[in-house]
Amino acid sequence: MDYSTAPCQQPARQADLLGWFGGLVVGTGGVFGLTLAYIVVFEWGQLRLDITWADHLAAAAWAVQAPLALWGLVGTVRAAWRRRFGRAVVWLLFTAWALLVLVGGSVVLAMVVFGGAPSVGDPPGVNNL
Repeated sequence: MDYSTAPCQQPARQADLLGWFGGLVVGTGGVFGLTLAYIVVFEWGQLRLDITWADHLAAAAWAVQAPLALWGLVGTVRAAWRRRFGRAVVWLLFTAWALLVLVGGSVVLAMVVFGGAPSVGDPPGVNNL
């Protein structure tokens, strides 16, 4: 085959990371919400001295939100810099979702962790919900 007459190939396209980002944000947000619902429904008000699998899963899903929010901000700026404003808006929406789970989740986690735990010096039965 004569390569000088072969048609030119398109350069390799960069991976589209917006789909991966959206899937991770929605997936980890869903896992976080479901595990918190499980904790509230089945473990609320019980004095627990051990950490369960649901606690680990909720904490891991919540911890992933901070890097995802940073990744989303970088993706938003890059898309806006390249004048792809529609993609920048989508990046920004997923970033807002990640930040909402991160900030709202911290409040909910604090309520779950500190809400049912008795304080030092409290008489028995004072802080049991």
